[in-house]
Amino acid sequence: MTMIAEDNVTCASCGASVDVMMLLSTSSFGSMDLDTRPPGLARFTLSRQIDDCPHCGYRSRGLEALTGVDLPAAVRCPEYLTILADERFPQLARDFLAFRHLCQLGGHARDALWATLCAVWACDDEDLGAEARTLREEALGWLDRLHAEGQTFSGSHDHDALLTLDLARRTGHFDDVVERADTFVDRLGDGFEREIARFQRSLAQQRDTQTHTVEEAIEWAESPHPDEGA
Repeated sequence: MTMIAEDNVTCASCGASVDVMMLLSTSSFGSMDLDTRPPGLARFTLSRQIDDCPHCGYRSRGLEALTGVDLPAAVRCPEYLTILADERFPQLARDFLAFRHLCQLGGHARDALWATLCAVWACDDEDLGAEARTLREEALGWLDRLHAEGQTFSGSHDHDALLTLDLARRTGHFDDVVERADTFVDRLGDGFEREIARFQRSLAQQRDTQTHTVEEAIEWAESPHPDEGA
């Protein structure tokens, strides 16, 4: 069950009082996608993950402050306004990308990657394949930046590696996926992560760029693969 309630918050950018719809709780039924997108009901709360101030145009979660950013100046800058006006992307994706821009200014790489993934899913929902691929490429860049800074997105380098495999496969980097998956499989023992990596390798070998779920990976792992390497 998803629970949403109206709340009144103070915009951290302009100080205005704004009514927002807060996501109190939700549930997930089914299997999440390999890029970590949750199943329903949580899948359908994407629009509740970001808020916008109608007074100044600030986009963020709960209109809360973002450290390291001069918000009043940032939300008026041409780069920010250009993102919000970019009609290549649906409005929801633009909202996330505007927040990502602010995260980039403040050096918040993890939040920037989160916003990028949400923008990807907003494009997926509108069947905007080319735009989603572009954003997946950018998500790969944010993952690389996080790792260069000694951080992880998921809290686990192995889980980040699995996310990398899916982002790379969905953008058509099939040879890279096969190489990464081989390395991943070789260093892991039997287990959940290893089987997902093998599944991603198989998909890449088939030049598959479609959405797949963790449940599909498990079902694949339980079926015989006489031509698939260990």
